[in-house]
Amino acid sequence: MAAEMATGVIRMRATRATPAALALRNMVRIAAADRPLPAPAAVPDHPQAPVPILRHPDLVLLRTHHPAQATARPEQAPVLRHSQLQHPQLRHRIQMPADPGRQNKRFTPARVEQFLPACSTSIFCSRRCSILLCVQSEAILEQRPPDPDLRFPYGQDPNQFVDVRFPAGKGPHPIVFFIHGGYWRAKYDLTYAGHLGAALKKIGIATWNIEYRRLGNPGGGWPGTFEDVRSAYRTLLAHKNDSLARLDLKKLCVAGHSAGGHLALCLAAFEHSVTHVLSLAGVLDLRRAWELHLSNDAAAAFLGGSPTDVPDHYREASPAERPIPQATQKLIHGTADDSVPYEISQSYAAKKRKTGEHVELITLPNTGHFETVDPGSSVWKQVENTFISLTRH
Repeated sequence: MAAEMATGVIRMRATRATPAALALRNMVRIAAADRPLPAPAAVPDHPQAPVPILRHPDLVLLRTHHPAQATARPEQAPVLRHSQLQHPQLRHRIQMPADPGRQNKRFTPARVEQFLPACSTSIFCSRRCSILLCVQSEAILEQRPPDPDLRFPYGQDPNQFVDVRFPAGKGPHPIVFFIHGGYWRAKYDLTYAGHLGAALKKIGIATWNIEYRRLGNPGGGWPGTFEDVRSAYRTLLAHKNDSLARLDLKKLCVAGHSAGGHLALCLAAFEHSVTHVLSLAGVLDLRRAWELHLSNDAAAAFLGGSPTDVPDHYREASPAERPIPQATQKLIHGTADDSVPYEISQSYAAKKRKTGEHVELITLPNTGHFETVDPGSSVWKQVENTFISLTRH
């Protein structure tokens, strides 16, 4: 019997993703080729009783009578072999918009039709909707990382401090000066970046994870936020001959995630001693961020208005509008990023290459916003290798 079937990906918060779940997250084709779905009679008549058709400790695929009742939830259940998740007729993978509360929500027919394109196949019952629930790396926002080895202030404000992590051994160690993201807002702090710092520590790279004043803090926004970043950087440079001598400042990489990626490249534009910089899903073009109204006009809030209101701020603060001739710039960005669109890094790289700057864009297919800073993600090894290349020069 011919029928309609919709498939898609829903973001959720969960505990650390297992290797099996990470593998599932990156699959494009989903179905149980050697384990057919139940016949229509096997599905309960009650529309609010979802039928599990794929189970995993971190995810479950459910089927219901109508798209309006499509639901998804984590569930403890036996693991289904990955080899069972192949079918040539299913080619659709849709990245649903992020919504921290979505995991237990039901979708209206309009929402399902908007985001879940149908594909024709004869193995599914009519008017059924199946949704693959994936473990996403944004779970690291809720997980406490290992404590830093040292925390100390670089200024008088409570938000002006640094978390430092040292690898084992005497050193001197290569060092990453890291700037966390959060669209420059006080709601987000440096905690989640501690996972990245702990992972780099294990491979012999020290990290200087900075906190700074943000929107909502006194003095936050432009230029106060950036003044903190420069101050923290200069504090690092001043420590080359004292108790932090285990840091090899000749092997220094400045890096940042999201809004931190913007601040990292902005720092390279103002501080010519920065010669190696890495942006992870960075907001590198503030004018474009304003045009797209990213994160409820965060760029306008950060800079104090629109490009018409404060044109000088956009020219000063946007890496896309400032030359960075001295630095090797590497950009890592996922094509499924729904917080900072991939086009931001793509257009930035194309523009800067035309001016002769050394920019490399590393594209991560089907990858979202937080995977690049999650040591448990399937793309972490590629991120880790990039850090190694930038700190072993």
